[in-house]
Amino acid sequence: MNFILAIGTLNIGKCFIIILFLSISFIIFIIELLFLIQLYYYKEKNFLGYQMIKNFIKILIQIYNSNQMEHFILDYIQNYFQCCGYNEWHYEWLNITKEIIKKNTNQFIDYWVPNSCCKKIYQNDQYCGYAIYHISINNNDYFMKLLKSYQPIYIPNKWYIKLNNEPCPELIYIWLGEIPVYLIMFGLTVIVARLLYTIYIVLNFIKTNK
Repeated sequence: MNFILAIGTLNIGKCFIIILFLSISFIIFIIELLFLIQLYYYKEKNFLGYQMIKNFIKILIQIYNSNQMEHFILDYIQNYFQCCGYNEWHYEWLNITKEIIKKNTNQFIDYWVPNSCCKKIYQNDQYCGYAIYHISINNNDYFMKLLKSYQPIYIPNKWYIKLNNEPCPELIYIWLGEIPVYLIMFGLTVIVARLLYTIYIVLNFIKTNK
C-alpha cells in the first residue's frame, strides 16, 4: 500500500505503476512458492530432523547411568512414546546396563534395559527389564558342539515380550512429522492471501484513479 502511494506521487503513467507493482508481487510470489516446494521436497527426501533426534537419543543412552537429568529425560521419552532405544535396544542397552545377578543354580538374571522400556502393564514388575536365562542344555549334541566351539549357550525365557520394541526416534519423528506439513500449509495460505490482497489493491487503485 505504501509502495503504491510512494510511486503514485511521481509523474508516471498509471499503467506502468500497475505493471511494476504486479511484476514485483509476482516475483515475490514465485520465490515464496519455490521455497515451500523445496522445503517439502527436503522433508520427504532427507527426513527433516530424524538424524538429530536419533543422535539425541543415542547420547541419552550413553550417559544414562552417569547423569540424573538425562536419566529422567530418557525415562520420560520412553514412557511417553512407549519405545526403547534408538535403533536396536537389545544391542544398545546390553553394553550400557549389563549386570549379572545369579538367582539360583537353574537361572541367572541379566539386567538389560531400564524399566521405562517395559510396556505399561508390566512396569510394576521389578524384573521387567531383566533377561532371565536358563543354564545351558548339556544333553543335546548340537548345543554340545557350540559349547566346544564358542561359549556356553543360554536359553532365554520370553522376557522380551514385556518390552516396547519400537525405536524412539521413529515414533518421535512421526509425532513431529505433521508440524512441517502444517507450516507449509500455513505458508501457502499466507502467500495466496497476499496475492488476493494484491489484486484487490490494484483494482482499488485503478478504480480511484479513473
